Amino acid sequence: AANWDLYNAEQKRIYEQIELNKQAAKLLSEKRARTGATGVTYEGSSLLAESEVLLDYQENLFWLNKGIDMQIQSIDTKTSLSLNKEAFERKTNLVTNALGTYAMYKSGV
Repeated sequence: AANWDLYNAEQKRIYEQIELNKQAAKLLSEKRARTGATGVTYEGSSLLAESEVLLDYQENLFWLNKGIDMQIQSIDTKTSLSLNKEAFERKTNLVTNALGTYAMYKSGV
């Protein structure tokens, strides 16, 4: 189950990164179109316009990756807690059975 959750989290991250890429491309296209509409010849890149889009993109990508990291840590914690609980229950059952066997031995059954 944990592996499936990790797989789903990774697929979600990939999808969201693709969407961020599309948004950044659209913003750059809009900025170029606005520049062209003013009658100014657009040769090459406008560093200011593209740097703003790039900074927004990098910030969004940072928070996307932070979110996926937190999801993975949460899944790992849940898995660890589940395994610890199961180990505790097994040890408890082992001790209970050992005490029951000892009690039966002492009573002569």
